[in-house]
Amino acid sequence: MSHASTAKYALNVGNFRELVQFCAAMDPARYHPVRLNLKIKALQEALVVAEACLSDVERTHADVVAAHEADPEAQRSAHVVHDRAREALNVILYAPGEGIVDLANDGKTYLKSLKGPKEGNLHHITHLEFRSPG
Repeated sequence: MSHASTAKYALNVGNFRELVQFCAAMDPARYHPVRLNLKIKALQEALVVAEACLSDVERTHADVVAAHEADPEAQRSAHVVHDRAREALNVILYAPGEGIVDLANDGKTYLKSLKGPKEGNLHHITHLEFRSPG
């Protein structure tokens, strides 16, 4: 990770990727949530958006670092673009009830509710941490 402030973002997105991959690999007869946003396709689409936003934050941070040697106006401009990218990622990750963090925690709750034999790595997946800012 190129910057310490993106580490929490990357951890949430990486853990969400693990959760989505785990759910997608499950037997569809076992993984069939009623909630539309917990369906595999919806989870995969949310992951694509989160990964793209994380990539934007990392790219714009690199631009801020590169602008460090540039004139003050270039620095301000790079910071503005980076701040906008971070704001977009914050919405994707932390929007109440709709963000990746809440979605992932809802997905973990659903996985914990499944009855029958335990899936391999279910314990690991349900113990992944998804952190809100702060």
